Amino acid sequence: MTNQKIPFALMRIPLILSGLIYLGLGAIFFALPMVEVVLDEAELPAFFFYSFGFLSVLLGSATIFFACIVHKPSKAIYITALVITILYVPSAYILFGIPMLIFLLRKDVREYYKINI
Repeated sequence: MTNQKIPFALMRIPLILSGLIYLGLGAIFFALPMVEVVLDEAELPAFFFYSFGFLSVLLGSATIFFACIVHKPSKAIYITALVITILYVPSAYILFGIPMLIFLLRKDVREYYKINI
């Protein structure tokens, strides 16, 4: 029982899926100013859409990068994952946050990251 595998998929899959959603939102925000109907009726300048698109792409890339390094045994990675999970649970990403919370509360995961609670 000591050679039990840590289920990193509970953390990686929600992070990758949410990162892909952020990348998709970024693509939509970049494409919106090109649609003339939106700009004619919108009171917001194109810079607003481009900045939100850039931030969404940046956030999606950072989320996918974090999903790639979540397997490293570091307290900083555990705390970062906990903060992300705390932000996901009361938001629209609740379906992603629940498996992440289950992952972080497991005893074997806490032992892997050397977290003593």
